[in-house]
Amino acid sequence: MFFSKSLVVIFLTISLNCVFSFKLECYYYYHLARKNTYKCEALELTITEPNQIVSEVVGNQEPGRETEDVVMLLFERQKTEYLPQGLNKFFPNVNNLVVMESELKHLTKHDLKNFPKLKNIFIARNNIESLPNDLFEYTPEIKSKFLKDNNIKHIGRDIFKPLKQLESVNLEGNICINENASGHNEIETMMEKATACYQ
Repeated sequence: MFFSKSLVVIFLTISLNCVFSFKLECYYYYHLARKNTYKCEALELTITEPNQIVSEVVGNQEPGRETEDVVMLLFERQKTEYLPQGLNKFFPNVNNLVVMESELKHLTKHDLKNFPKLKNIFIARNNIESLPNDLFEYTPEIKSKFLKDNNIKHIGRDIFKPLKQLESVNLEGNICINENASGHNEIETMMEKATACYQ
């Protein structure tokens, strides 16, 4: 009996820590307003479990371009409750991350660690409820944050401290906060008033 219980525990431990790899399909194109901004838009993506690692990226590149040239990564109208892992292996120069209407529920510092050069983050109309205090530990160069129309109920009190270059924050349309601010003083004032987010 003890032996069989041990096997069950081992099986559950392995199952809970499973890592799965998958092939990411990209539609590559240039940003209409910024011709030098090369983008990968993820296609037909479904991620409902954590630890999903990108093992390969496929898609037709623009002439003379490689995955290393991508500076904007776009997830729009996908089903991505978690962000995929391993993206930095293929897209080391991403400085813009966009996740729109993609059912994203979880966002941690380990997700953003994939993008050490990140300067702009645009995550809107998803299902995020919490922004942990250490979220931006690995992305200190962020200048703008657009986190409008999520379901944010909690924000770490010192979440923006690592972001010395932060210029603008939009947190409109969330549960605990409905504000946006530009400049250090405005951002600081906005977060001082966001007491409902710290409970």
